Amino acid sequence: MASAAALGGFARFYCRAGVAAEIPKRASMAKPSNLLKVAVGQMTASADIQSNFQTCAGLVQDREAGLWLSLGGFQEKGPDAGHLYNTHVVLDDAGGVRGVYRKIHLFDVDVPGGPVLKESRSTAPGSDIIAVDSPIGKLGLTVCYDLRFPELYQQLRFQENAQILLVPSAFTKKTGEAHWEILLRARAVETQCYVIAAAQAGKHNEKRESYGDALIIDPWGTVIARCADKEATGIAVAELDHQFLESVRQRMPIGQLNEIIPQEGCEKHESGDEIMVLQRSDIVAQLLIINLHAKIARLADVSIPDIRIERVV
Repeated sequence: MASAAALGGFARFYCRAGVAAEIPKRASMAKPSNLLKVAVGQMTASADIQSNFQTCAGLVQDREAGLWLSLGGFQEKGPDAGHLYNTHVVLDDAGGVRGVYRKIHLFDVDVPGGPVLKESRSTAPGSDIIAVDSPIGKLGLTVCYDLRFPELYQQLRFQENAQILLVPSAFTKKTGEAHWEILLRARAVETQCYVIAAAQAGKHNEKRESYGDALIIDPWGTVIARCADKEATGIAVAELDHQFLESVRQRMPIGQLNEIIPQEGCEKHESGDEIMVLQRSDIVAQLLIINLHAKIARLADVSIPDIRIERVV
């Protein structure tokens, strides 16, 4: 038996024998196959640290031992006296630290109709992409606002071979209503990973309120578990199936075509003109750039060398 969890929510997994499901059939529609049970939760943190710990303990008390915990984000001592890190830590079932991720993308935002928040005033960004081997698969670690930057999740999947993406978050009420589920499902679909998104929920104080709605999403983009009340403390449970995950990836093998950072460049043609060598995945963006350069040149009443696309690799 193996298990894992996300703070703000907790996850538990169990292995069972059975037969793999096929897309678009759900594993639950057929005989169970290599299923891993996971529970994700949400809570309303306050300034009372002891009370927060008690709430977390209450969510897991009298439950099975052997939990791996994904805890975050929380404040860690930073690089200088004025800045902390927003950190996500994975602990194994013996309490050992298996992975430490420091949030890369800081939340400096003026939310329309909402608050003005500048996380960088007191928080330093991390720089390392972290994936952790666990008994239930390869875990990709992120935090909250990272969710809006798909390239991080692309690297976790295609460079680090992540199978499960963890996204502990505290989305604002305004942004959560508009974007929370959409972004989570998009990350699941484009990486073909399970996504476990623990959430802070409800009013923390008079000035701050979080959206909540902890979710578990499968590699096909289907929400397979969520808390009944988006703002109440509690957990939601689902079963993950790695054979279903592999089936999704085999039937739509985007990993064979994906290039994280397309490499393009210019070569000199024998005529002296510049030739731009484009990657297949980047051709639309490069064409737009060429068109934009041409428009800028016309506005400035200057000429630029013609750029010809000779081949696509």
